[in-house]
Amino acid sequence: MTKGRIERTAICYFDKEDDCFVIKSPLAFICATGENAEQARAHFSKELEACGVSPDAEQRIAEVVLSSADDQIHPLAATYLNKLARELGCTRGQAIEYLVLFHQVAELPENK
Repeated sequence: MTKGRIERTAICYFDKEDDCFVIKSPLAFICATGENAEQARAHFSKELEACGVSPDAEQRIAEVVLSSADDQIHPLAATYLNKLARELGCTRGQAIEYLVLFHQVAELPENK
């Protein structure tokens, strides 16, 4: 996974409880914080580099096939999901994780 792909899926939000900005991506087991969004993003970028994720590293992205009956989705939603995965440079499963994280952040009391 490239650094750019991970950074494109990173979501930055203000955590009222910890009184700081938090940034994380469903594609990496890394999060970072800062006094403002820019600082949090800079820390996140440095953490990625410290973990060996380079800007030009390439890895073949395998398409995740949703096959169980519980994972059946409307064809229009599947089309959107495929488009999002291509734009983010990730699998459909990772795109779903991105959307879940995005929804969790939107549901935080300070974001309502």
